[in-house]
Amino acid sequence: MNITPKLARKRLGEAFRALRDAREMTGDDAAAELGWHASKISRIENAESGTSRHDFDKLVELYGAGEPKREELALLLSASKSRAWWNQTPYAAALTPAYRDLIGYERESYEECDYQPLVIPGLLQIPDYARVVIASGPFVQDYERIDTLVEVRERRQDVLLREDFALYAVVTLAALIYEHGGRDVLRAQLEHVLEVTERPNVTLQVIPHNVSSGGYTGSVTLLHFPEDPSVAYLDTVVGSQERDNPREVRQYARFFDHLRDIALSKADTRALITQRLEELK
Repeated sequence: MNITPKLARKRLGEAFRALRDAREMTGDDAAAELGWHASKISRIENAESGTSRHDFDKLVELYGAGEPKREELALLLSASKSRAWWNQTPYAAALTPAYRDLIGYERESYEECDYQPLVIPGLLQIPDYARVVIASGPFVQDYERIDTLVEVRERRQDVLLREDFALYAVVTLAALIYEHGGRDVLRAQLEHVLEVTERPNVTLQVIPHNVSSGGYTGSVTLLHFPEDPSVAYLDTVVGSQERDNPREVRQYARFFDHLRDIALSKADTRALITQRLEELK
């Protein structure tokens, strides 16, 4: 099964919840039958923890899953335990669980909507620019891991080569002004942005200073999937936070649509970047 571990774990949890609902059992009912704490049922169904083979067998037996359904769930269980590159050495030790989940979701999505107020989005960053942004951020606990995090950011950019993936990114004008790494680095970064945004599946838009973005200064990443519900990631000073509540995700989707409406078009953004490059020479 060609699916990332995070999404497989999520689908498995949703399938167990559906089976439980079909038996008209509450989480407390299922936990009591199995001699578990109710929180264990919740963690499995919400993909907050993995499922062992022993627990898997107990759940499918309790819910009376037939052989075809059992085989389908077994494939999800196997996929949930696969070792994607971001879960392997040396990457796993340098990445937070939330970041690993984000990468997994990114590989399964068909569209990513990314709002970064002050910096060029990660999927568009060159290594020298990424190194400065990562090193000055609040999340690096060990400076020896910076090179690993830069490499991770480069490997993530492979998704831009997929014909079935689209990136829509919005930044404020500040992202073109702040010289992270110095003038030469910013110039190389903006030249790279112009090159990448020539592709039809990559769009960057800039919000000019004469319009209001609503005063929201945090970054938001929305990921949309062919079959699964969309998720949102918020980056704050305390780390990344996943949001998958449908109502909350819809709010962020409407917010992103608003940002795209007030931002310059893709063509006008490219013209503005070209003008900024002339200033940097």
